[in-house]
Amino acid sequence: MAVRHVAEARRIVEEQRRRIAKAIEAGDPTLDHEKNLEVFEATLRIFEQDEQRIRESDHSKDGRPVRKRLKQRNHVCSES
Repeated sequence: MAVRHVAEARRIVEEQRRRIAKAIEAGDPTLDHEKNLEVFEATLRIFEQDEQRIRESDHSKDGRPVRKRLKQRNHVCSES
């Protein structure tokens, strides 16, 4: 889910940058667009930090994903 949030936030940031460029081309004011962009960029940074934290917490000291390691352990236990 975190990956999806980051991807969507990046899409929104890029769309807002396009809106600003179009407004500049048209000679329209950009202040509101720029303020929104600041908020969108801050939100993207939060999502990226959360994604990184999740990725780091999902890995054990040996670098293997914890979920995969647990799944393998459960598989071995169920065979016994």
